[in-house]
Amino acid sequence: MAPTLKRGREADALDEDQDDLSTRPAKLVKSSSDIRSFFTSSPPSSNATALVSTTKPRTKNASAEPITKKTPVKTTAKKASAKSTTTTKKTGSIDSDYARLLKDYVYNPNGWNGVTADNFSSEMAVYTPAITKLGETRSKDAFNLLMYASEHCYGDLEFCFKSSGFGETEEPFKEMDEAMVKIIEKRVVEEGKGEMGVVGDVYVADGNGELAAFMEELGGKERLNKSERGKQLKYRRLDFKNGVAKRRELREVARDWIGNALADLVRTRDFIEQYGIGEFYFAHSIAKLEGMKVGEA
Repeated sequence: MAPTLKRGREADALDEDQDDLSTRPAKLVKSSSDIRSFFTSSPPSSNATALVSTTKPRTKNASAEPITKKTPVKTTAKKASAKSTTTTKKTGSIDSDYARLLKDYVYNPNGWNGVTADNFSSEMAVYTPAITKLGETRSKDAFNLLMYASEHCYGDLEFCFKSSGFGETEEPFKEMDEAMVKIIEKRVVEEGKGEMGVVGDVYVADGNGELAAFMEELGGKERLNKSERGKQLKYRRLDFKNGVAKRRELREVARDWIGNALADLVRTRDFIEQYGIGEFYFAHSIAKLEGMKVGEA
């Protein structure tokens, strides 16, 4: 029998060990619940909070990028002056009172129900003392404000045949007229008569208003239904409101303030005279302005 070499014996022993291992059950490896075990680039840290970054973001070096101090920007908007605030509040109050009275219209007004020109005139005359006081220091503002009230002191005369009232507009009209004469005289002293006859300083209402357009759509229809009458009322009052706004804007900048005011007052007087209440409507003021225009006053 040939002698067995040492290397051969070791090889046989290794084969036996391999056979023995193959027959053993595989040892279960306990899975780790630590997610850090999947990152083989570095061993898991014993500190569980090490995964949460506590490093604050680096701030820019002040020396690397100089910070320029911003200069506060001054606004060019000016605060509303006491002048504009006063006139705005007064016109707003006039608008509010006028709108409130319009809501109280009924088709058969009397002393207990509905409103007429009597109510509108007395309501606007309430502003006369405050406007007169304003005229002591700011005659132009007082003049324009009283002119604004003069367009709201008779209401909607076309609403019904009783809208002109029962003869009680005389006293309020006289009160406002007397105040207007004094304010006119004060304004002439402060700034003169202005420039007479400036083209464009007198407002001329056009005939292409909302009401005219609506009536044209109806094609001359005379008997309107309820819906059409409602629209007729709406557009008539809208035309009035737009006209008042345009006249006010022009009045503020008119160089011929005498001619501007005279045209507005005469136009209103002639209109309301059709309803029998134009006789005392700023009668002395109109005469005063007419005399100034021809150089007699």
